[in-house]
Amino acid sequence: MTITLQDVAIILGLRIDGAVVTGTCVLDVAGLCGELLGVIPPDEALRGSAISNRWLCQQLSTPAPDADEVTLQRSARGFILALIGSFLFADKKGVHVHLCFLPLP
Repeated sequence: MTITLQDVAIILGLRIDGAVVTGTCVLDVAGLCGELLGVIPPDEALRGSAISNRWLCQQLSTPAPDADEVTLQRSARGFILALIGSFLFADKKGVHVHLCFLPLP
């Protein structure tokens, strides 16, 4: 018996139809971070197309209690990006996360 893509989708609860999550990772780092996170990282927080988890957590750790919707969304994006970089897709040392994960819906 052969395991099919549909079997994997049912077991893991993953979608196998709809829009794909692929693409290139050629990024305008400053523009992408400015648009989706609201802050532009300094050069020392970058390594190629990856950003320092420490800097990310310092910048977007806790939004103000009276923050608007856009600020809350940016903080949530930063938290999710840090989570991806720390636990799910960590680099060898776990200190940088690649920015190709940032524009994912």
